[in-house]
Amino acid sequence: MNKYKALIVDFDGTLVDENFYLSPKVKNTVINLEKKGIIFSIATGRPYQGIVKEICESMDFSSPQIVNGGAQIIDPKTNKPIWSEFFPKDSASKLIKYFFDKGYDFGVEGKDFIFRTKKKITAYGLNIDFVDIKKIDYSKVLKMVLFDVASIDDSGIVEEQLNYLYKDLHFIRSGKQGSLLVLDITSQKATKHLAVLELSKILNINTSLMIGVGDGYNDYPLLSACGYKVAMENAPKELKEIANLVVPDVKHDGLVTLINNLYNMQ
Repeated sequence: MNKYKALIVDFDGTLVDENFYLSPKVKNTVINLEKKGIIFSIATGRPYQGIVKEICESMDFSSPQIVNGGAQIIDPKTNKPIWSEFFPKDSASKLIKYFFDKGYDFGVEGKDFIFRTKKKITAYGLNIDFVDIKKIDYSKVLKMVLFDVASIDDSGIVEEQLNYLYKDLHFIRSGKQGSLLVLDITSQKATKHLAVLELSKILNINTSLMIGVGDGYNDYPLLSACGYKVAMENAPKELKEIANLVVPDVKHDGLVTLINNLYNMQ
């Protein structure tokens, strides 16, 4: 198992819990793993601003980090993007208008801005500055999020319509155990799968030598891109079905179990 050179890990429910708590045991284990020369990168739907940046700084990460659902790769040492894939401008403006007309609760993540119809800071993490809708640059949209989808789309019709209308965009569920909590939207050219392929080029490490770890529907592309696939115990069955290994959930330090077993860190 020591042939694996990089560990690519989901953020929410995998590295940290729902309160953004990072277990000291996980933190120490990851730090020791990096000392052995293993790359550790986050692959998250979240923007880099806020809690993701705080965790990267607390861990002193130097490896590139995948954010915005795979639309951007950030250098945590400079806080600058290494690679970005934006929405087609026309699709961004039309979709934002469509969501407004429907009265949906949604968010827009872009280069240097975040917009949210309802400013629930906990949905994005701590220390996030939201902008007015007039400050959105439609040519610099990285990701959109449709919130509370279960209440407006329990049959999946909205998702189906969006897929039909916007063929240049990628729609993926973000939730667990059959619940459709939010819909993450990126360019068709920006997914966790494609971001891992870009990361592979940046690091000069073949994806067959990478381990992908996740706990939600939106981690399916991440795991499918990696040579070794790991699902958390609380992951949906679709993720477990493609996993080579299932480890305890985040509350039971599943990453520690994984790293100890695969890299003989005990």
